[in-house]
Amino acid sequence: RESTLLHALRMTQRILSVGAVLFLAVALARSAVGPWLGRLEPYVFFLFCSHTLVFSLFWDLWRPAFGGYYAPGYPVFFLMAPVAAFGLAIVGMRILDWAAPGLLAVINGGRTLTRRKRAVAEPAIASPGAHTVEKPARIIEAG
Repeated sequence: RESTLLHALRMTQRILSVGAVLFLAVALARSAVGPWLGRLEPYVFFLFCSHTLVFSLFWDLWRPAFGGYYAPGYPVFFLMAPVAAFGLAIVGMRILDWAAPGLLAVINGGRTLTRRKRAVAEPAIASPGAHTVEKPARIIEAG
């Protein structure tokens, strides 16, 4: 069983790691790459849901060809697997959005990539001398 001190150190490390990741996320969002990262946002939940499966499949293909954790090529797998998972999430989401948007909506918490038009009510406008208030609608793209 883990000692209390070791457990406290690991918990402290986890808490500090969360703070560091949040700090890095805010710094990146405010940097020049922020707009580029913002365009990747629609894919993040799908990536979160699929990354373990993708990592496992890649690892099962990688290990027989290039070796396990202690093989010289492991750092390549470690760096490339997240990139491949993100790429597959983007491609997979686009295919599902095209072929089965309803299924994508179920898998992805109601979010699809297809931009659908919807009517949005404008603020109420009173016509001069009129006793009624008009609420014109305009069509915008939901995004």
